[in-house]
Amino acid sequence: MKQSRLVKRKLEKTKKKPVIRIGKNFAKLKRHLIIFASLFVGLCLIFGFVVNSHRRRIILAIPLSDGGVSVNVFNNRSNSITSFKIPSETLVSASRNLGFWKIKSIWRLGIDEKLYGKLLSETLAKSFYFPVDSWASYEANGFLSGGFGASLSSLFSSYKTNLSFWDKINIFLMSNTSRRDFSDLKETSLLEEAVLPDGDRGFRISNSNIQSEIVSAFADPVLSSKSATVSIFNQGQLANDKIVGVGMLLEMMGAKVIGSFSKGSSDFNCQVEARDKEAAFEFQRILGCSIQIAPDLGDGEFKLYLGRQFVL
Repeated sequence: MKQSRLVKRKLEKTKKKPVIRIGKNFAKLKRHLIIFASLFVGLCLIFGFVVNSHRRRIILAIPLSDGGVSVNVFNNRSNSITSFKIPSETLVSASRNLGFWKIKSIWRLGIDEKLYGKLLSETLAKSFYFPVDSWASYEANGFLSGGFGASLSSLFSSYKTNLSFWDKINIFLMSNTSRRDFSDLKETSLLEEAVLPDGDRGFRISNSNIQSEIVSAFADPVLSSKSATVSIFNQGQLANDKIVGVGMLLEMMGAKVIGSFSKGSSDFNCQVEARDKEAAFEFQRILGCSIQIAPDLGDGEFKLYLGRQFVL
């Protein structure tokens, strides 16, 4: 016998509707997120340890939103981050003989010259003698904001930089665990207020007034501990002021220049001779030099050869 339509409707009303257990599903999702986060942090710690084992520090330059530049020393040995702010209206001598510019223009100039942040790091080495080895565009400032979310964004975001992913992990870990120090260079004797060539008021560099705390922040712990000495051999017929600048840069790195010598003319960038590779690693990172092992040299003794291709 066929059921009447009224009976069918009653039966449909009595059927139980499926229960959506939102609370249970959310708790399950939360557990998965916690597991994922724990695995991620664990991997970061492992890779951070691997990176720290051969890279003592990272010196990173980042342009700021106000046109200034932030130079940051991430020191693995002391577990500290030391940051220096350079005002946007600071006059600097750009590397590669590109003339004098306000530092706020160097990042754009680097883009125009297809050098990107490399021009900024070279200019900081030439003008301030800061041994900068890494650079990144504005998006990397999240590492320095002090917030976990911002530093996580800088870790995974895509932007112009010469940092490897493992460098970013290293910086990410330090940005959330390390002691921080900050210095605005306009408040130090390194910069002097002046009227610039365009008539605007700004700052000029007074390298004769470099303060000891600035030098100590940039000094490499291995070079300093070895009381490193460097002999410079000019094999590129480089101008004397460039050789003097390299000497100042080496002293900022923690080495002492004991002499410079002219020796022919050769078409190469630079080469450093040292007793062991680890000690010479800083020369490779900062100056781009090849490394030649020289067992006859003393511990902490270096020979630096500069060729015609050397730029600063």
